[in-house]
Amino acid sequence: MFAHINKATVVNNSDNKDKGDDKWLPQELTIVITTSPIPSHPSPALLQAVLSSFALCSEEMFSCDIIIVCDGCKVIAKEDSTTPKVKWGLVNEVMAHEYDEFVGTIKSWVQKPSQESEESTDL
Repeated sequence: MFAHINKATVVNNSDNKDKGDDKWLPQELTIVITTSPIPSHPSPALLQAVLSSFALCSEEMFSCDIIIVCDGCKVIAKEDSTTPKVKWGLVNEVMAHEYDEFVGTIKSWVQKPSQESEESTDL
């Protein structure tokens, strides 16, 4: 299910905010990014580019809650003559393994801040 956001509603909601002041953004915006297997995995370069692009809109976007959703995939059998259909979530064993590596990278990104805060409280 998809939700459609009417641009007029967004504009009307932000009319009450000071122009040029985006400090309100983290209280009203949660960013959801979905991922699925792509040929460039396990490289996180595409996700890094998306995250870096937030600066083009507002530095305050970095203060918003960010949810990264990692879709699953179905591994096609070796004997199946079907070629991988990434848009349908059908991948070969190599792509599935590379996507798992990518997901592991994302998990390590998420765990680092909490580990650092735990280490700093132990000092």
